[in-house]
Amino acid sequence: MNNPTAYAFLKERFGEAKAKLIGMGGYKFDEIHQMSIEQAEKTLEKLSLPNGIVKELSWSDGREWGLISCPHLEGKEMMTYWKKGTPCYDTYTNPLVTEEGDVICFRYDQDEGDWTEDEIGLGEYEEGVVFTFRRD
Repeated sequence: MNNPTAYAFLKERFGEAKAKLIGMGGYKFDEIHQMSIEQAEKTLEKLSLPNGIVKELSWSDGREWGLISCPHLEGKEMMTYWKKGTPCYDTYTNPLVTEEGDVICFRYDQDEGDWTEDEIGLGEYEEGVVFTFRRD
C-alpha cells in the first residue's frame, strides 16, 4: 500500500495482518473483514513472496485452480490459474515481478503433474499494465 495514512487507519481499525492483506490486493474487502486475526496472519504468511520476487500481479482473465508448491519459488505454495472458458490443461502462477523489473510466471503441466523447467517471460514491469492469457 502506497498511502501511509490509509495503511495506518486500516492497521488501527482492523489489525496489521488485515491491513497488509488489503494493501496487497487480490481479496475482496468483505473476505478480509470476515477473517479472524489468526486467519489473516496465516493467509499473510502463505502470501509472503519468495526471494527475488518483489510483487505479485494478477491475471485479468484467470480462473483460480488451487495452491501448488512451486520448486522454482523455494517450494512456496502458489495459487495457480488458467484462462477462463478454456480446458484446464496447464495452470500458471500469477505474473511475478522480479528484483530486476522483469515480469515472469511459471507453468504447471496438469497432465504431467509437475512444473515445467523454465520461467515464462512476460515483459518488463510497468505500473498499471494488465496481464491476460494469450489468445490461441
